[in-house]
Amino acid sequence: MRVQKTKLKNKTGARGLSEFVEKNQKPLIIFFLLIVIFLLFFLVKINHLKKNINQDFFQRKIPISIIVGSSNMIFVNAQTDFFNLGGGPPGSSITANFNITNIIDRDVLIKLSVEGSLKEWISFSENNFLLMSNQTKNIILIAKIPDNASQGTYNDSFVVIKHYLK
Repeated sequence: MRVQKTKLKNKTGARGLSEFVEKNQKPLIIFFLLIVIFLLFFLVKINHLKKNINQDFFQRKIPISIIVGSSNMIFVNAQTDFFNLGGGPPGSSITANFNITNIIDRDVLIKLSVEGSLKEWISFSENNFLLMSNQTKNIILIAKIPDNASQGTYNDSFVVIKHYLK
């Protein structure tokens, strides 16, 4: 008996696959690039949503300004883009009222602070307090200009930190 060896041609074999890739190289590259772009977009979007959902605090810095001058100066506070306390002579005090309103449907803990050289000059009537949903609280800011303060404008940041309660 004689056995004859024959080669089987398989349409899905290695040779068939390489021919398919060669014929369709550009569409395959475009297809895979689109998949990679979609996956990257999807991962970035999920990461962005995750940060927004899991963020348990929010911090906002607001520029603050105090002018130290002679006692006969007139100060006008006409600014809307930062917290301008006006000013006064060395040894004087400045007070300003402002409201903080919680407009979200979660209770928050509020912490107020000042950065920089004005940190030692400024205090608040209330700090580190709970603000319920839709509640407004009036805060008095007191700036005591030291007796030895030099004339000039002092600029720093007023910081409001909200810690969201779950």
